[in-house]
Amino acid sequence: MLSFCPRPFYHTPGTKTILGREAFGDQFMLQRYYPQKDGLEIRKLFGQGFTESVFKLEPGQWHGPVLSGYGVHLVYVHHLGKAPAPEFEMVQEEVKQQWMDEKKQELQQEYINKVLAGYEVVFEDVPDEPLDEQAQAGAETVG
Repeated sequence: MLSFCPRPFYHTPGTKTILGREAFGDQFMLQRYYPQKDGLEIRKLFGQGFTESVFKLEPGQWHGPVLSGYGVHLVYVHHLGKAPAPEFEMVQEEVKQQWMDEKKQELQQEYINKVLAGYEVVFEDVPDEPLDEQAQAGAETVG
C-alpha cells in the first residue's frame, strides 16, 4: 500500500498558489493525494513504469522526476507498507472457483490415467522423411 502526492515537474511562470507563492507546474487533472493505494490501482491510473518507480521510493521525502502517462512528476511518498490481507468474503467466490478448476483438472487427469492404463502404447518405426514429403511422393506415384 502506498500513499503519495504527484506534482507536475515543469515550471510555469506566473502560476500562483493559494499562499501567493509561485508554483511549479500546472494543476494536476486527477487527485492531489492518493491514500493507501495498491499497485493495481496506481498502475490503472499512472501506468506500469510509474508504478514500478514509485514503489521503490523512500517515504517521507520528495522524489523526481518520475515519468507517467500524464508527464513528469515530483512525487512525495507519505507512506509505504504492505497491503492488509483481504476479508474472506471479498475473495470467497474467487477461491471457490480456483478450487473447482484445480479439482476438475485433477479428476480429468485421473480419468486419462485410468483409460491409458487399459491400453498398451507401441511406437513403430518412425519414417526418416516428414509426412508431407511422403504424402507428396505418394500423390506423384498415383497420378
